[in-house]
Amino acid sequence: MSVHVALISGGATGIGKMVARKLVSRGVSVVLSGRRRSVGEAAVAELASVAERNAQVRFIQNDVSDEHAVKGMIEGIVGEFGRLDMAVNNAAISNETGTLVQSSSQNFRDMVNTNILGEYYSMTTNRSSSTS
Repeated sequence: MSVHVALISGGATGIGKMVARKLVSRGVSVVLSGRRRSVGEAAVAELASVAERNAQVRFIQNDVSDEHAVKGMIEGIVGEFGRLDMAVNNAAISNETGTLVQSSSQNFRDMVNTNILGEYYSMTTNRSSSTS
């Protein structure tokens, strides 16, 4: 079993996946979370091939803008691995790229919920799970 466990939200693609690759290649077990199951499962298969020292790779389909889902995800990770040592709060969306005149209140609200509240939910839940 690996010594450390990391959660990477938005970890199935881009920067999150590259961080996961680096961690598992150093023996850190990694739990990726994201909204798209097929993308997450493909990332797990890819990352498992570079895992060292019995590092494990998992994917949990999760929406960081849902506070209760984030809490349940972190509780599940701690339940499975007995710990959560680090979190890379990488999940984000960029769906409001037009001018203010072209903008949509719902798109902006979705960005705030994911990019700001999602970060907040992850950090407050991680903090409380590490002090219990």
